[in-house]
Amino acid sequence: RDDAGRCWADALWAELSGGEVAEPATKTGQGAVLVALGGNHYMAHMNDIALKYPDLLVGHMLPNYVLQDAGPERCQLVVREALEATARAFPNARELLVLVLRKKFRSADRKDV
Repeated sequence: RDDAGRCWADALWAELSGGEVAEPATKTGQGAVLVALGGNHYMAHMNDIALKYPDLLVGHMLPNYVLQDAGPERCQLVVREALEATARAFPNARELLVLVLRKKFRSADRKDV
């Protein structure tokens, strides 16, 4: 559902940005920022996404090996830091999107993510 996704995105943004409300994307030229989880070191699929969506800003990318065998607590810590760092790097962005390439993770790691 789009409304549930929007609610989650707004809640994440409010938490990670310190509750500040950003200006509309049309005024700042910044809209959505994407954080990617999964894939190999070079994450070639991100090039395809960046070419297909030129207005999309790319934030942190965490390849498989960063989260491999990390366990749930460490995984949560690493992902949260990536989200917070991306929110700090793009303070005027309105949306923080997360792309999880589930099929790129091993089963045990997929559950942690």
